Amino acid sequence: MTARRAVGALGVAAGIIASATSAAAWGATVRLAGDIVVPAGVVHEGSAVAVRGHVRVEGVLRGDAVAVDGDVEVWGRVTGSVQVVQGRVVLGPLARVDGDVRVVSGAVEWFPGARVGGRVLTGLLWSVPPRRPESGTLAAFVVRAAALWAMAGVTALVAAVAALFPGPVSRIARTLSRSPGASLLAGVLLWVLLPPLGLVLLVSLVGIPLLALLPFALSLLALAGLAGTALLVGSRLAEAFRWRPGPAGSTLVGAAILAALFLLSGPGRLAFLVALTWGMGAVLVHAFPKGPRGDPGTPSST
Repeated sequence: MTARRAVGALGVAAGIIASATSAAAWGATVRLAGDIVVPAGVVHEGSAVAVRGHVRVEGVLRGDAVAVDGDVEVWGRVTGSVQVVQGRVVLGPLARVDGDVRVVSGAVEWFPGARVGGRVLTGLLWSVPPRRPESGTLAAFVVRAAALWAMAGVTALVAAVAALFPGPVSRIARTLSRSPGASLLAGVLLWVLLPPLGLVLLVSLVGIPLLALLPFALSLLALAGLAGTALLVGSRLAEAFRWRPGPAGSTLVGAAILAALFLLSGPGRLAFLVALTWGMGAVLVHAFPKGPRGDPGTPSST
């Protein structure tokens, strides 16, 4: 395996591990060292993720079919995408995949009559781009290097926040776990209300100094939210693989996964934005709980 192929496989594997973690958090089916079968006539809600196992879809899978060190066989319909690392994809004559089919270190067996709504990508997913003028190649390299360094810095900052403030970060992660819907709604409302809030501060004489502090406050909110989200993601991954890295280690692993998502592709950046919004919303929910004290919506204990 070439160095570029190894980098591509590792990157896609990190994205698939992140997908498995998100799937576990949102109630999808995740199987370690085992197979997942969707029988004919059955509609399976949510993605199916098998690590060292196989996924066989004979009915309808409303989500993604993912296998790491295993195969995915589609004889029915998958409404999402099919992703495989170190395995093969079998598309039967009546198979229908609405999204993409992506295979790293494997192959696709395509029967006549099978339909794929997206792209079919095999081998080296991070292929070498077409030759461009030297200036364009240098600019693209600089942009990618800057993005890599920026996400490495964000990962280090998130890990530092978790190490310095373990109590608040743990409470934010618990808020995410207990109130995921309220946290996401609060994060979305934050983005919706930011422009009118900035406009009000701009036209107000007293609000101009506060407007200068708004980016700083937003950055702190984002760091705290990312730390809580990273801790939750890392903890769920540690539980799935029976690791015991501790809160700081779990946060570091979760932050690295979120950074890898951002660097992988456009959908990965969207997932990172959702995670950021989710975490910021959890900070607000925790800071302004429904009850007088304690976790949101729960009575305070003595």
